[in-house]
Amino acid sequence: MQAMKNYIIHDQENLLKLISKEKINFNGKIKMNIGQLSQDENAQYEKYFNEYYNACGCEMGSFFCFVSILLYSIFEIFHNDNINWLTVRNGVIIFFLSAGLGKIIGIFIAKMRLKKEVTELLHRLQ
Repeated sequence: MQAMKNYIIHDQENLLKLISKEKINFNGKIKMNIGQLSQDENAQYEKYFNEYYNACGCEMGSFFCFVSILLYSIFEIFHNDNINWLTVRNGVIIFFLSAGLGKIIGIFIAKMRLKKEVTELLHRLQ
């Protein structure tokens, strides 16, 4: 079993690596230790960075699934007199497509939020 390796941010260079194309080699948590910030501020940024950096898009994916199935069901109730296997198959396809799309959008939003938080913190530290 491999020991957990945290990524410790103690300066602007470490902070920039969070939003660079370069993959950071760690399997633990992001830890903040910037001297210019209070303990509470370090803890708050640590929480945001871990949430955004490790986002998987599941929350947005589940939301898209719920909305798409709800809308598809309402559409079918009003526009289709008989529910058959084709209707069910289409519903399943819509379900999985919306889950994938939601996950992709959720990950994209998290990465944009991470970039925004890091950029704002970098400006603040200058």
